[in-house]
Order: sequence, then C-alpha cells, then structure tokens
Amino acid sequence: MKVRIHRGAKQIGGTCIEVEAQGKRIVLDIGQPLDCPDAKLAEMPDVKGFKTADPSLLGVVLSHPHLDHYGLASRLPPTTMFLMGEAAERILTAAAVFIPSAKPLANVTHLEDGKPLRFGPFTITPFLMDHSAYDSYAVLVEADGRRLFYTGDLRGHGRKGKLFDKLVTHPPQNVDVLLMEGTTLKRLGTEDGFPTEGDIENKLVDIFKVTKGMPLVWCSGQNIDRLVTVFRAAKRSGRQLIVDMYAAHVLDATQKASIPQAKWKELRVFLPQGEKRRIKDQEAYNVSDQYRPYRIFPEHLAKVTARSVMLFRPSMKRDVESAGCLDGACLVYSMWDGYLKNEERFLTWLKERGIPLHQCHTSGHASLPDLKRLRKAFQTAVVVPIHTEQPSLYEKNFGNVHVYEDGEWWEVEQQTKTTRTAMTTELDNAKLAQKLRDARSDIPNKIKLPGSIKFTIDGAMVRMHLKETCVQANMQDNSSSFEGWALALKRWLPEFTNIEMNWDFCSDAHDPHYQRFLFRAKQFSSLFPWFSISPAIKNELNKLRTAEPQEHYITAPKKIRPRGIEDADTLPGVLLNEHKLECLIKEQAKPLSDLFGITQMDRQYPVGVFDGAVKKGKEIFPRGHSAIDLWGTGKTNELFIFELKAAKNIPIGILSELFFYSFIVEGIQQGHFKLQKPNGLITSTKKVRAYILAPHWHPLIDNKLLQMANDAFKANGRPIRFGAVRIVPKDPRLYMLEMQACD
Repeated sequence: MKVRIHRGAKQIGGTCIEVEAQGKRIVLDIGQPLDCPDAKLAEMPDVKGFKTADPSLLGVVLSHPHLDHYGLASRLPPTTMFLMGEAAERILTAAAVFIPSAKPLANVTHLEDGKPLRFGPFTITPFLMDHSAYDSYAVLVEADGRRLFYTGDLRGHGRKGKLFDKLVTHPPQNVDVLLMEGTTLKRLGTEDGFPTEGDIENKLVDIFKVTKGMPLVWCSGQNIDRLVTVFRAAKRSGRQLIVDMYAAHVLDATQKASIPQAKWKELRVFLPQGEKRRIKDQEAYNVSDQYRPYRIFPEHLAKVTARSVMLFRPSMKRDVESAGCLDGACLVYSMWDGYLKNEERFLTWLKERGIPLHQCHTSGHASLPDLKRLRKAFQTAVVVPIHTEQPSLYEKNFGNVHVYEDGEWWEVEQQTKTTRTAMTTELDNAKLAQKLRDARSDIPNKIKLPGSIKFTIDGAMVRMHLKETCVQANMQDNSSSFEGWALALKRWLPEFTNIEMNWDFCSDAHDPHYQRFLFRAKQFSSLFPWFSISPAIKNELNKLRTAEPQEHYITAPKKIRPRGIEDADTLPGVLLNEHKLECLIKEQAKPLSDLFGITQMDRQYPVGVFDGAVKKGKEIFPRGHSAIDLWGTGKTNELFIFELKAAKNIPIGILSELFFYSFIVEGIQQGHFKLQKPNGLITSTKKVRAYILAPHWHPLIDNKLLQMANDAFKANGRPIRFGAVRIVPKDPRLYMLEMQACD
C-alpha cells in the first residue's frame, strides 16, 4: 500500500490523500483550501480520475461535512463514488438549499460506525468521532497486509467525547501508520486542554442572564454540538432560541430525536431576507412551508428580545436592524477567533451601535494532551502529520514520526509481524466450518469452507468476500457458490440473522463469467431479505448487461449425436460417470416419466445469453459447455430441469446451478429472453420445477434448505420450485429413482 498526501502535510484545510494498492486507488477527503474562498478557483489535486472518470479510482472518503474536507467534491466526475456518513449527506443536502457550495452528491455509499466496507483490495472501517461537524469519522484503511489509520478531524472534549475515549482505550490493533491531525499544536492553551461544551454552556448562561436585550450568537449552523449548547443555555436562562431557517433545516437533517427541532416549544424559526431569496431562486418552497407553523416574523422580534436568544451571522444585519430588536443586545462570537480578524467592517458595525462583543468558544480539534493519549493508543505505529501547520513539533511531542512532503509517494511499512485482517479471516473461516461440521454431526462429513471466500463474523452477521477469481469461476465450484454457502449458513447456523456479500472488482466488467455472476447476485439478493450486497460494491450490479433494453437471445441446442452406453466392463452396483449416466437416463426415460408425468425429454439445453444476435462476440453469459443436463415437459404447464451429479461429484455449487438455470428458464417463459429458434415445448410452459438428480449430495443440502428456497420463491411470486431425486444404482445399465425432498 502506497500513500501520497496531495495537500495537508504542512497546512490546515484542503486535505487530500491518495492511497494505492494493487493498481486500485481511494482518496481520503477532497477539501477546499482555507485560503481560497471560491471552490471553482481552487487548484485541483493531481489525481487520476478527478478530471475524467477512471476505473482505478474506487472511491473518495469524505470524513466529515466541513468545506476544508469536502469542498471540491462537486468538481469531480458525477460517477465518482463517495463514502460519507448518512446524516452527513443529509446535512449537505439540506445546506445546499441555502449555500451554493454545499451541492448534493449523486453517488454515495454510507459509512457506519464499526462496519467494514470492501472496495477492491481495500477494507475501510469507519470510527464515529467527536468533532464540531456532525457525523464525523476516522477511518482504518487495510490493504496488502498493511493498516493505516486516518484520524480525520477529532477531539475529546465535545458532547461526544466518549467516542474519543472509546478509541484510545480500544484502538484497532497492529496499525502500521497513524495519519494524525495536529491542528492545535501551536494554539494558545492547547497544552492545558480546552474547555468542554459543558464549560461553554455555563459561560453562555452567565452572559444570557446579564443581557437585558436579545443575545445574538454567531456560530456555525452546522456545528450541531454548539447549537445544542446554545439551546440548553437559553433554556436554563428562561429564554427561547430563535434559529434561522438554514440552521433549522440542518437540525432537522440529523433525524435525531434528542437534538433540538423546529417543532419544540422552546424554539422558533426566523427567515432572513438572504435565505428567502435563496428559497425563491431554488424554488424550494417546500422547505419554507415545512417550517411555517414554527416561524417568528420580523414584526414580532422586538417584543420578545428579553426572553429570546437568536442565532446570527453578519448577513442578517439589515434583518435585525429593520426589526428594531437591537436594544440591549450583545453579540456572542462562538467560532475560531482567526475568522474574526477578517471582519473589520462588522466589528465597526457592532461598535457604532454599542453592541458588546463576547467571545465564547472551544476548539473542534483535539488538544495536545488528547493527541498524546491518541498517540499512546497507537504506540507501535509510525506517526505521519496531516492537517497541521507545525509538522516539526510532532517528533518532540509524539516520537517515531515521519514527515512527508505534499505530492510525495511513500510506502506503508509493516510495523508488526502479523495483520489482524488475515488472522481474523483465517479464524472466522475455521470457526464457521467447525460450526457447520458440528451442526451435521449426525452424518459423516468433512465440511470445509473455500479459502478463496473470506468469511467474517460481525455479531449476528456473516460477511462473505469473494476474490476476483471466484466471480469468474465455474458457478458449480465451491469457491463461486455464494448461493449455496449463504443458504447453508442460514439453514444450519440460525444464530446468524444476516449475510452480506462483497467481492473484488473485476477488471473486465464485460467478461461473460462476471456478467453471469452479477446476474446471479442480483437475482439471489432479490429473493431473501436476510441476504444483501455490500453497499461498497452494490453499484457493480448496474453493469449487468441483461438489464439493458436490448433484445437478448438464448442459443438453440445443437443436435446431439445419439450415444449408447459403452464400457460394459463396469462393475454392477457402481455408478457410471456423469456423461454416461446422463445418456442412460435419457435413453431410459421411463423412471422420470413415471415420477413426474414427463412425456418429452432431452438433454444439454444451452443457456448462453447473447446481445441482439447469437454469434461470436455478442456473448453476455458464457457459451459452450454451460447447459442444463436434462429437461422435459409433460401434460401440465411445467418445465422440468434436472442437474445431474455422479457419485464423486457433490459440490454445494449444484444449488448455484439450480438457481441460475431456473432464472434463465423463467426469463424465457416470461419473454425476457428470446430463443434463437422457436421451441414451443418451452415457451408454452409457465412454471419451473428444478431438481437435483444424484446418488447423494452435499451434507449441507437437505429438505429444509430446499424448502427455504421454495418459501422465498412463493413469497416473491416466482413460479419456481426446487426438489431432489436420489439415483439408486442397480447395475451399469439400470437405475432407480426415488423422491428425496420437498416439491
């Protein structure tokens, strides 16, 4: 794993970090520099995929909704995958009504605290953090056996300080690099620690109680912690809080019942003229209508100054002046004092009107003592400075530091002998395999999970991750049969309530085997509510070509040369190989006919799917040997298909074949797939009956498992049913059948 800091090695704001492994890349934040007020004029980092889409760029992590971390995101190609908190996305969407730079993003996967996401070779695990931006995350990035922890922006003295305590007491293990912010390293008071939000609340109460008129509080409308603090201080002072409509909309976007909302009786909503113009320009009248019942209008402000606190910013000067509500007012400035240095005109405005200024703020970033606690928690990792103007102070305070320049590629060197990922995967595969063996202890078994599928236990969920070789493999192989393993885990290990699947990106999305895999994944995930596709990979389903509006054709069966049953020296009681057994059953169809009422039977019906025409170069799914072993029709409207296995061939992948062939036949019956040559025997049927046909089958397949599939088909209105038929050998030329499962 390699890293390149594009911006942030020696500056605060505009953070952008590129991470590469195995030819794939992710980016951590794409911030707007603090010294560039117009995002359109900011210099874009030199990242492949930022100007035009590039498949090797898998995603951009936005650690939190502050402009210096997401401000240039809107300039990236619209297909770019962004990873951010769900509430953070809602806040940006809400803010976009009022702030032009806060544009909604089109392609977002949500970060959830502690839930790993897999993107190609990367595993990204978010850690919810305490910060002045709501829904902020640090992230653990794993690839190539290396582990990098990016702090984003964090602190330990806010209203969610317990999240910081949790991180430093239970940090992820075996981290090789700690990419740690150091915003406050040279700020006044950082050595002693910063005031808590509780301290700020108490100070605000003191100010509000001695103010005769209405306190105006200038703070960020997206600093939810501070808005809560101001609300609590106002309530303790016997005052209501008046917020502008922008702040009300942001509060609503948190969707958290404990955070102040417009409908609360202690809160009112004011619509300044600037925000009114934005609503008109955007035609966002639904927003103003939403808050109409809770509004306070300009003509009422002067009457409530003694019992109100008002959120304020300089753009509202004319609003409050024309409302005549400044008598006895004060201004509480509750942001970083560095911003105030550029507000000379506003400071003059305050002075001319005799409005006293109070500064009451605490940092959104960790103090030096908390940064030292953080460093101690990751004591074996190399520290790399980020989001700081003082990288030279890191070595003295933290030790084992490596300072890199912006634009410099560097390797993440392993600091420990083992990696937690590999250990966890190996242990979880072995643990689940043993659980399955124990569940089937009633019969002899040697159940093993394929090593190419990584199974991870996450509470009541099992996560499956398939390597690229799995998604391009023969679907009957155990390494490819996600359907079989998912059903088996759900059937035999009921303590796991959900199963989530992820896989490595395929370098060729048009590869027929990969297309078939996407088709299987989409169909299977639509059947079972307990089975899902990881949000990190779900957009891959959009690459499924059979979802396109073009006509898709199934190739016609070739004429199969009649073949007798040779090898008369085969011993009685020993089953023939699969091909010869298939020929035998076709030639001696009476047992199947008697069992199911089949009047016409054939074998080797191909299931290759083509785009527009059946010819070379038009394949969507594999052509050639992919075919239904035996199929037949009777007097009913049912089409019977049989997947045949000989004695020594009992993979769990037979379930994958049953599902796939059934979905293809269903598609033919419903007209989604057209036949190269008309076949009334198939198109006249309306239902699919799919059976395992074998002397025995995988120990994890039983009646109840097949019934799970049938229940899902029924619940989804799909005309498909599964069953199993056991082949009982008599001699090389004779066989018997018996029903063995549900129908």
